[in-house]
Amino acid sequence: MRSTRTGFVLFGVVALAATLAAAPASAISLDVTITNATPGQVFSAPVLATHSSGFDLFEVGEAISPELADLAKDGVSDGLVGVLMADPNVLDVAVGGGNIPPGESMTLTIDADAGHRFVSFASMLVTTNDAFVALDGLLLDSTMSKVSAIAYDAGAEDNSENCAHIPGPPCNNPMVDNGTGEGFVAVHAGIHGLLDLAPARDDWRNPVAVITFSVSP
Repeated sequence: MRSTRTGFVLFGVVALAATLAAAPASAISLDVTITNATPGQVFSAPVLATHSSGFDLFEVGEAISPELADLAKDGVSDGLVGVLMADPNVLDVAVGGGNIPPGESMTLTIDADAGHRFVSFASMLVTTNDAFVALDGLLLDSTMSKVSAIAYDAGAEDNSENCAHIPGPPCNNPMVDNGTGEGFVAVHAGIHGLLDLAPARDDWRNPVAVITFSVSP
């Protein structure tokens, strides 16, 4: 597992494909910066992985894994990190050292090579029942320096918007599930002001994150 560092980084176009093709036997280090583009949601400590095409973090329209569900419901990443580190398709895993507040960024450094040119990441929007922002198997190519990511509904907990079941502020009630949810991952429909959450404070519009890439010096 790689360590993390926080901060802002300026990025140009990243010739990742050419770099990896020129040295297929050795890994290169990438700086991956995740920026929280929501007005009021805090992101939980992100989990980032590089992997081959044989790994899949989730599928829209299908049931979420229990480990990713734990992250989406409570920001708990231990189970997901364990799954990633045990998977032979995964080259490297990086975990954020803390949350990412609105408008702020965190940079994680991770390895990639010619056989592991895909990147996935996930983080919870903490003032929700089970919303998470993610990239799933993004191919690192020669034209990419910046991408955006949207929020998904994990389908693992009912979207009651009841503070009794929400880990983030102003609720601060982690590890208290509410129902079984829809049973499948979908694009999240946002906050509707059903009970304790306020759309003016807690809602968002997609995309919710901007992710930038650079070869680490």
